[in-house]
Amino acid sequence: MNDLIFGVMLLSFTVIGMAAFIKAYLRRREAKAAVWLLCLIVSAILWSITYALFYLLPTGNLAIFFIDLRYVFVMASGWFVFIFIHRTLSHQPFKRRTLLLLALFPIIDLVLVLANSTTGIFIDYAGYITINGFRALVETDGIGFIYHCILSYAPLALAAADIIVRFIRLPKRHGKMLGWLFFGMVVVFALTLTAVLQLLPYPIDLAPFGVQVMLVMFYNALFNSKSMDMLFISRDIIFDNSSSIILVLDSESSIVDYNKQANEVARRLQIADLIGMRGDEFLESWRSSSQSYVFEEDASIFAIVENEMDYHYQVQVNDMFGKNGHVIGSYMEIKNISPIMSLIHMLQDAAYYDSLTGMPNRNYFVKMIYEIDRPESLPLCVIVGDINGLKLVNDTYGHVKGDLLLKWVSSIMLQCAPHDAILFRMGGDEFVGLLPNTTEERVEGYIKEIDYGLLQVQADDPELATASIALGYKIKTSPYEQIEELMKAADYEMYTTKRNRRSSQR
Repeated sequence: MNDLIFGVMLLSFTVIGMAAFIKAYLRRREAKAAVWLLCLIVSAILWSITYALFYLLPTGNLAIFFIDLRYVFVMASGWFVFIFIHRTLSHQPFKRRTLLLLALFPIIDLVLVLANSTTGIFIDYAGYITINGFRALVETDGIGFIYHCILSYAPLALAAADIIVRFIRLPKRHGKMLGWLFFGMVVVFALTLTAVLQLLPYPIDLAPFGVQVMLVMFYNALFNSKSMDMLFISRDIIFDNSSSIILVLDSESSIVDYNKQANEVARRLQIADLIGMRGDEFLESWRSSSQSYVFEEDASIFAIVENEMDYHYQVQVNDMFGKNGHVIGSYMEIKNISPIMSLIHMLQDAAYYDSLTGMPNRNYFVKMIYEIDRPESLPLCVIVGDINGLKLVNDTYGHVKGDLLLKWVSSIMLQCAPHDAILFRMGGDEFVGLLPNTTEERVEGYIKEIDYGLLQVQADDPELATASIALGYKIKTSPYEQIEELMKAADYEMYTTKRNRRSSQR
């Protein structure tokens, strides 16, 4: 009668554990770790059922078969606990070959049980006895039992160690969630030891009850913990297929999880684990590890200089909400926007630079004039140029030759210009130069160098013999002078030079 009662109690507890864990699985079924959760449910339930069948079936070989088969599910449950805990708390998945290796242990158990289902595999059974009203087997020592104990409870110890390591690194406010997971396994260990050390007056193993208690404690950690909500939400929504660096932050901006892209950066920075570090501390460590700069226009964008190349990143912090709508944490997403910035730079080049000569255009001149027109630039020279003979070259030899003339003139002007000068092609055959801290003698020398360079062009290409450039300039010496007035005066001087040159040519 006691056997029947004990067997029914085992089945009843199995239903409790099954209900709690299936409810947790339904909530987490989209998570990658959920498949291991489901495997753990099945193996833990079969552990209790096979043990219950030993007490519910009549004495005989079939009962012995189920008591041996129980050991297979004990070992499988231990490994599924370890895999699930590791996959849940860590961002690093197991490699496929590692999982295949772990799967060998319960498979070996199963093969041994199926090979001999009459006399016992893990323990040699000599017959049945009754102790204090409970069925028991007369046992002899067997190496299979030692093999089973080591490989069944070692993974539980590994899972407990994984939880302890994470508990040390996580802020203490997350300890409740980890505590539920840890004490769930402690219960299984404790009840197993009572049977192994024969501390009870009855020949029964309370470990199956401990497994169901463990399931309920796991349920509390997985279903009711906001910290675990953060981990699962981040994995389900953010981590999968993300090329960005992801840091999951709690309510006080401490890192509680991160993806493999963040792990790669941490490895380069020689940071063993980011858990517990603040998100802004990680950013600061990354930026200080190499040359970097933050954009003045947008503080969320920064650049890291690596291998003489700029890599641009944008930082975004988004809140994470629990099922009740309250903020439970946030996640920091660091996107690599280098391709976008390259496109922006390309568009800026198209907007600010002349495609034919490569010189800054009128748009860039309008942008730069107010930056360079400052007292520290005085005396500031404004020089205006206009190519002579461009229309004649176009009409006589075609626009290809005219474009070549524009390139030659711009190249000569750039080669002869002082290092601090900024030259612009304003459109057509018009050029403007801004020369800060420039004297009249310096400008005259610059103009002579341009004229000499154009003479060389005329000598090299007779078709450009009529080509030249008329230049006029004015120098701003007082901060009260308007740059627009100087440009008008320089433009007037340039046209005066052009008219004089035409008269001399006639």
